Amino acid sequence: MIRLPVRLNTLSVKLVTATALFMLLLLVTVASAVGLGLRQLQTDAVELSAGALSHQGEAHLAEMVTLEATRSDDMFNRAADLTRTAAEFLSIAHARGLHTEDAPDLQLHPGQDLRFDANPNRITDLVIPTYTPLDAAQHSRLRESALLDTILPALYAQFPGAVAIYYQEASMAFRYYPAIGIADYLTGTPGLAPDRRHYMSEQAPAGPINNPSRATVWDAPYVDNAGQGLMVTVNTPVYFGDDYAGIVSMDISLAALVDRLQAMQPTAHSFAFLVDGRSALVAASPAAIGALVGGESKQETQLDAILGVSVADNADLAPVLPSMERGESGDADLVLGGQAMRLSYAPLPTLGWTLAVAAPAAELTASARAVADQTETNAARILRTSIALIALFFLTALAAVFLTNRALTRPVTDLMRGAEAVASGDLDITLTHTSRDELGRLALSFNHMTGALRASRQSLEAQNQALRMEMSERAQAEHALRTVEERNRLALERNVDERTRELTTLLHLSHRLATTFDLDSLLAVVLDALADVIQHNAVAIFLLDEDDLVLAKYSGPATPDQLVERWPTTAARHIHPVLYERKPLIINDVRAETEDAIRYSAFVGSRAGATPDYVGAWMAVPLVIKDEVSGRLSFDAAMPNTFNPRDADLALAFANQAAVAIENARLHSRSEHAAVLEERQRLARELHDSVSQALYGIALGARTARTLIDRDPERVAEPLGYILSLAEAGLAEMRALIFELRPESLQNEGLLVALEKQTAALRARHHLDVQAVFHCEEPPLPLDRKEALYRVAQEALNNVVKHASATRVALELGCDGSVVHLQIRDDGAGFDSGASYPGHLGLHSMRERIAKHGGAVTIESAPGQGTSVDVHLPISTTSIRHPIKASTASDPAGRASPGADSATPTAA
Repeated sequence: MIRLPVRLNTLSVKLVTATALFMLLLLVTVASAVGLGLRQLQTDAVELSAGALSHQGEAHLAEMVTLEATRSDDMFNRAADLTRTAAEFLSIAHARGLHTEDAPDLQLHPGQDLRFDANPNRITDLVIPTYTPLDAAQHSRLRESALLDTILPALYAQFPGAVAIYYQEASMAFRYYPAIGIADYLTGTPGLAPDRRHYMSEQAPAGPINNPSRATVWDAPYVDNAGQGLMVTVNTPVYFGDDYAGIVSMDISLAALVDRLQAMQPTAHSFAFLVDGRSALVAASPAAIGALVGGESKQETQLDAILGVSVADNADLAPVLPSMERGESGDADLVLGGQAMRLSYAPLPTLGWTLAVAAPAAELTASARAVADQTETNAARILRTSIALIALFFLTALAAVFLTNRALTRPVTDLMRGAEAVASGDLDITLTHTSRDELGRLALSFNHMTGALRASRQSLEAQNQALRMEMSERAQAEHALRTVEERNRLALERNVDERTRELTTLLHLSHRLATTFDLDSLLAVVLDALADVIQHNAVAIFLLDEDDLVLAKYSGPATPDQLVERWPTTAARHIHPVLYERKPLIINDVRAETEDAIRYSAFVGSRAGATPDYVGAWMAVPLVIKDEVSGRLSFDAAMPNTFNPRDADLALAFANQAAVAIENARLHSRSEHAAVLEERQRLARELHDSVSQALYGIALGARTARTLIDRDPERVAEPLGYILSLAEAGLAEMRALIFELRPESLQNEGLLVALEKQTAALRARHHLDVQAVFHCEEPPLPLDRKEALYRVAQEALNNVVKHASATRVALELGCDGSVVHLQIRDDGAGFDSGASYPGHLGLHSMRERIAKHGGAVTIESAPGQGTSVDVHLPISTTSIRHPIKASTASDPAGRASPGADSATPTAA
């Protein structure tokens, strides 16, 4: 009875023990299987989430670098366009002949090595080294470059990062905007030293030697010595056709770019830097200095410490430097400063630079590592919980263990599915977390992670959209700017064409007036020229004759009987401002109730009855010569308000030309009269000194011969020979004088015959030994140049007779095919050819006669050594150098403005 329970108990114990051992073995087996499954799920989830997050961070880094490089390069390219605009403006202005008459107030700087514009109201600073000559050509270039005052402020305002924009001529003259007193910074600097006077032409990187393609050139970045920080300069050469004129430059602050570099930190310890095409550092954030070149990264010294330092010796960067130097973009995994880094880089093509951003690889994958750590922690908790649940509930049923295992692995499966979705780029995945256990917290952490990634992606997309909008707005602004510039350029070209036409007309008028001495023809030329540039119905020129105005020339619809040709100035009060104040007068409407219009209508009505219907506006300008009013020029126009101040300025310019020409015509008439009178007096003296004396001698000899016929016939031969010699001398003298009276004989008889007659008269008159030698036939010269040679020979021979006291004279004429040579030598007293002889115009007139035809006169003499006059005159008319140059308008901006109409039909 006792053993059975014991056996039963023992069996029960054994059975329980065996069952327990079996269950324990089953528990261990199941727990091991569950642990292995959980660990495999953990490993897969960590790998998928880490890969997805790392890829997302690297893509964000590359896109940020590319966008920033594109934005910075666009900024620098815009600065280069502004310098090209200024250079093109200067070229167009030079081609059109534009310049300003406003002269700078040039003063010597206290440093004594340069001149500067001291005008306090100047727009730009003007600096000229003292070794640059201030000749007419330099002043002309300064008047051209002064036009930059109208465009440099606008170009400067278009670029927020601009420090200065300036133009430096090849002569080293320097025009700088804004006006900050740049002379104080430049004086004594090596850049303007005398040994660098040819720098702009021979050494400047943008000059013709180093830049034959005329491209825009960027200087290497530098730290400004005036305390304006890190800067870079863009240079565009200026050419006038094929002539190199100088360089337009813009200094650009890199402060904004450096600030952006320091702000580019996609992770906590990332950094950005810029290198040029030679792997030299341009700028870098402080954190980059130690990793790139070694040393401490101090903010206050980083610019001076790293600018221009090469990173070519940095072995860590060696794999990517060739690609960066070629201007390529890309990504690489490197070790910089002993730390694993992800490097993204993109080029700035305009300057040849490359922007790079390095981020620690650990920071890029920090979020993925956090997910992995959380996954590992949660998986461990799940494993412990699973084993505890199996131990607690395994005895109840294997089915319960299976269901429990399945329930526990479902969240991990969901987590793995979510990690796969994130790896494929789907950040909208959300895990359900109905429980508050570790799996629920793991799902909640996963949802927080995907939410953060979605927010980061949305922020990046918003930044990209904002950047695209900014680039679109900038493109629209640049298009609008180009449209305005094109409109302004067309307007400028129209104004230049109009001014060119006006100035060309004024130039042609000056040339025609200079060659016209007949007063009536001269006035007709003026009226014809006015018809081309000033709109009018009628024009009249009045000249002052004591207190009366006399009509000199009229063009218009009025008939001769309608014109008043002479009237006193006191009767025409409406023109008193023109005559007595020497200023133009415009009456916009002759029928208006203004004081000038009433005076005009009263004067015209007193002579013509009423103002004609075809006169609506009237303008008059004075004719001024030597600060004296000599008349006035007046215009009529059919429509009121036809004339404007610009018309008055242009009419005044024509009036000034006409006044000078009228005075020249009067002086020319007087000079011709004086010349005729002087020639008559000279011929009277010559006839008295030569021919009359010869005739007196002939008469005396004839009386002597007649007396000797009766007394001593044998001695008659002597007086007869004397009579014959005097007759021959008188004949030669008369021929020379007749030739002087009729110089057209040069065309009929030739230059050689004229010179023979001249030398024969000299021998007969003064008993000199005169030798004339001709080494060529009659030279093929026009009549005016033959006469010039003859007059020079005549003047030289007269000088021999009057001043030389010579006994022998030699005259030689020769030709070498293109030049005629004339030489006159004597053995007389000579003179000092280097001294001046006031009042003796003969030598000056000889040079003027020959220079007029492109030749030259050389006079060699010394006291006691005789004199030699050598004349060289070209045969071909193409070799003549005309001494009269075309005049240039004083002000391209329009001091002489195009005008309107002319005098009233009553010549009022």
